[in-house]
This record gives sequence, structure tokens and C-alpha cells, in this order.
Amino acid sequence: MRAAHVVVPLALLALFVGTFRRVPHESSAARAAKLDQTDVAVLADRGDAYLKQGRADLAEAAYRKALAVDPRDGDVHARLGDLLLQRGDRTGAHAEAESALRWHPGNARALRLAEHSAPAAGVNEQ
Repeated sequence: MRAAHVVVPLALLALFVGTFRRVPHESSAARAAKLDQTDVAVLADRGDAYLKQGRADLAEAAYRKALAVDPRDGDVHARLGDLLLQRGDRTGAHAEAESALRWHPGNARALRLAEHSAPAAGVNEQ
């Protein structure tokens, strides 16, 4: 009888452990990568890093992803606008400057961008 008091609980424990479904755990790197995709500051910094590496295409994608997370981030609008202006997209740059100023009125970077991207007087852009 005494053996049954020990064997039965052990058998139940073994059965439980054997059938227990393990939930796959995300690695800390995978969790960090997911968080990075929703962290506007990380995405904007990543865009800056891409620019320094000469990868304007990846920088633009990072800025646009940041704006998809927070479309009211005037700083990211200004960063994207600077990039667009460097590429020669004056109209896109000016639109980003206006968006930046809508959310962050008086932002010096956005004001400079608006000034540099404004259509020249009397010149029709195509």
C-alpha cells in the first residue's frame, strides 16, 4: 500500500510531463527584432545608419516604416524630406516638410527643408 502512495503520484506526474505541450519561446533577439519594428526612434536611427552607408533606398524604407508606426513624428518626416530633396524629389520633400511642420510647428530642420524645397517663383515643376 505504501508503494502505491509513491508510485501513483509519480506515474501521474510522468503522464503530465509527457503530455505537456511546450510553448515555443521566442529568443530575446526575436523579441528585440519585433520591438524594433514598432520603435520609431530605432527605425529612424536605422534609416540614418543606412544613409551613412550610402543605402538611400533602405533609409527611405526605414523612415517610411517609422511613419507607418507614428505618422505624427515630425522629425522623421523631416529626415525623409531631406532624403527626398537629396534625390531631387523637390515636390515630395516639400510635402514632407509640410507634414513635419503640421506636427511640429517651428521645427528648425523642417523650416529649412520647406525653404529649400519650395517651388521657385515663376517656375513650373513637372
